[in-house]
Amino acid sequence: MPEGVNEAELLQELPLEQTDLLPLGALVERFSNNAYQTLQSLADTDARKEKLFTTAMELRKQFVKLLVLIRWSRDAEQLNKARNIVALLADQQWAHEDVFSGLTQVRKILPNARVCDADLVTAIELLRTGTYDRLPASIKDSAVLPSRMTNREARLVLEGLDQVLAVRLAWTESVPRGIRLDSIEDGKAYLSVPDLYFMCITTSGPEKEDRWWLLEFEFAEMATDGDEDLSELLTKPYLDTVYPTAETILASQEEPQSAPALVRLHVFLEQKAMERRLHILYHQLQRMVRFRWSTNVRFTLQPQTNTLDIHYWVANAAPAGQKKALHQGMLSGTLRLRLHTEPCAGAELILAELITGNVEVPGKSGIQVTWEVDKALQDVLHAEHSSSQLKKLDIEKLLLDTIDLHSYALMKLFQEQIDRHPTLGANQSFLCLLRSHAKNGYGPRHSIELRVTDTVHVMLYISTITGRVGLKSLHNLESAENEDLALSLSETQNIALQRMAAKITANPSSLTETLVSFRLQSLTKDVSLQASWLGLAYMTSVSLRPGEFQKIGLDHGHPLLYLPLTMFPGYYALIYFVSGQAMTMALISIMTMTEAGKSVQVISSVKWLDRARMKSYSISGASLVHSLPAKGKKDAPVYRDLTSDELQLLYLYCIATVAYSHLEEQLRLKLVTFALQVVVAYGFDGEKQLPYLVTVDFDVSGNGQTYGLEFEVQHGKDTPNPHKCIGANLERKLCSMADTRINLWSGFLHLLEYTLPMLLILVPFFQEAETNADSPQVEVLDINWYRFCFLNTYALDVRLLTGNRVMLTDAAYSAGATSEESNAENQSENIPFGLASPYARIPLLAQIWQQSFKTADCLKDSTNQAVFHVTLSDVEKNLPLFLNKINQSL
Repeated sequence: MPEGVNEAELLQELPLEQTDLLPLGALVERFSNNAYQTLQSLADTDARKEKLFTTAMELRKQFVKLLVLIRWSRDAEQLNKARNIVALLADQQWAHEDVFSGLTQVRKILPNARVCDADLVTAIELLRTGTYDRLPASIKDSAVLPSRMTNREARLVLEGLDQVLAVRLAWTESVPRGIRLDSIEDGKAYLSVPDLYFMCITTSGPEKEDRWWLLEFEFAEMATDGDEDLSELLTKPYLDTVYPTAETILASQEEPQSAPALVRLHVFLEQKAMERRLHILYHQLQRMVRFRWSTNVRFTLQPQTNTLDIHYWVANAAPAGQKKALHQGMLSGTLRLRLHTEPCAGAELILAELITGNVEVPGKSGIQVTWEVDKALQDVLHAEHSSSQLKKLDIEKLLLDTIDLHSYALMKLFQEQIDRHPTLGANQSFLCLLRSHAKNGYGPRHSIELRVTDTVHVMLYISTITGRVGLKSLHNLESAENEDLALSLSETQNIALQRMAAKITANPSSLTETLVSFRLQSLTKDVSLQASWLGLAYMTSVSLRPGEFQKIGLDHGHPLLYLPLTMFPGYYALIYFVSGQAMTMALISIMTMTEAGKSVQVISSVKWLDRARMKSYSISGASLVHSLPAKGKKDAPVYRDLTSDELQLLYLYCIATVAYSHLEEQLRLKLVTFALQVVVAYGFDGEKQLPYLVTVDFDVSGNGQTYGLEFEVQHGKDTPNPHKCIGANLERKLCSMADTRINLWSGFLHLLEYTLPMLLILVPFFQEAETNADSPQVEVLDINWYRFCFLNTYALDVRLLTGNRVMLTDAAYSAGATSEESNAENQSENIPFGLASPYARIPLLAQIWQQSFKTADCLKDSTNQAVFHVTLSDVEKNLPLFLNKINQSL
């Protein structure tokens, strides 16, 4: 090979010979698709098996041939080089034949084209100069070659052209906004628009009228790693359009008021680059549908409007013309990609006008992405998510990011619905947790961990590909606390969860209703399994007359299980669920009665059972033992679901209760004297400041019993008992309660607990009144009504209301107060209303109130009666100051 000659340069001069050649990738794809379709089209019969074997053998032969062809294609590069050399030799042979025929033709023409005989002048000129200047200009220009330029002359010409390009692009020419000048060299200007295209131009002169020439053009690549073939496939057709159209734009002489040539060229090239990107996205969608997304994505390209519509999760959308369920559109969405030119505005417009003069400034083109979803999801998402600009040429990533936002909005909306529902969330956030699964590929991006019961935890998610709602059971709660949730693979065959998921997918508005039903079923199943394990008979439903549960106050309760007491027909241990509470228990009796000639079952009696109180009992052999609560310990946390021990204890406790009631009733009917021996434990919890009394809550003493009260303090305590101040009132109240109340002691203990905080505040005033003559005297009118007397002329009433509220009233107007302003249950019957008060009005009471209680409200009625409502904590802080100011003002 001669020196200075590169083999690569010689190979570039070879013509590309591709006649009768097929791409190997297309051949492999054709064989694979043909084999797959052939096997899929066979029917599932006995003949199909034989046909499958025969077809498999035939296809195997084809794949063997294909394997041979692939191995042969290893030398395809050398064979192509040989074919190109053969084509080059063939072209040279034809060129030689053309030269021979041309020389033969010249030999035939020359005799007829001889010039006239040379005269003396012509001979002298030829001998002197070696040329003939009298030839015609056309012949002279075509036949006589001009002298070649030297390297120095050529370099000077290119340098001058570089200066012309620099001056025109910097001063005289209007360069479009966004074009960047990379370099000027060898008489060419290299321009680029970042992430859009590159081009090389030159000019024919320094004047503004001198035209421009497009020498090179190339699209900027934004495709991903697997899309190089798409870029090459779509580049050549667009280049075939770009060069002729660019030549037309640059060669045309437009009107003076039109945009400059470079501006018009930039607008055209920008438009073509965007159209090419839109077509690349379209081909990416075709490949996605072919390999993974199948019928879950539908897309259409409208070349007239340059719009690409992508509909995802189309299987969940209602067919055209069919009325869809409420919010069914939440499980489908649409992405609309269209070419959009954003006009130049603001500071950019002012800057562009200053640079280009009065030339119209073109806008910036781009692919605008518009996201259309259900309005319920738009309220959850931010406004900027509905529209954006395409930044990366990867339609699958754009679709996955959109689905990520869509599934997050759905999970957020579902979480809000579940949290608001009283049966599911009851405003307890730990029952419904929103979790995100980062880098999960095509798996669920977001999910909700729902704690249905203490043992049943499910994950609610949205499938990334299909958009269908899915439900899976979480078999390990501890691993679920981590970011990656451990899923139970066996639950994929759980028909109940699959049916629930299909129901929610068909109608998303039924989410809470479906989950409530599933929760009640899970609770019922859990309790029934425990009852079966204990060997107890149970029923999940009893045919009762409508409205029976409303009659006993279970308007929003859900009965779960009935445990019939076999020893006592008609009695049942009822386990029911109330929203926002733990499972509750009751003992009911059901009787049959006749209404309108029909037999109906009604609830005749009910006894509510307290789970916290049931924990004080235990089973020892065949006995039900009552144990004392531990002193100084806080209550243990209550389980929301029943345990097997609690269920067994419930059954035995109900039997003991019914047996005792029947035995007591028989003894009373037969007038047999009996006494109930119980161990009574009482005391005072100093930490909680609550008295407690442990006994059996049955009244066996009969009505009309009188009681006496004595007040003591725990051994080792120096603080006096606060209830001693109202001992007489409490004793009178206890005797009146014994005549009318059945649950005497629980009501009395509740009364002690109710009055204790107020008495702790008033005890210092009782003690001070006994030692200080100037302090106001304290009178006890009732267990919740106390009066402070000033100088035997003025008085202030303090009344304890329900809900830790206190009412302060001037005693001069207390006689006119209504009983609704005090505790109706604990109000004294001995103090009449509507009588004239013997006390005078306290002067400036409202002003003193405002100075002492700055945060409370002062209410005045038409009789100018001042009534002040305040909380118990405010009374504890401000009552001494209030009484002191009243005493000073008087």
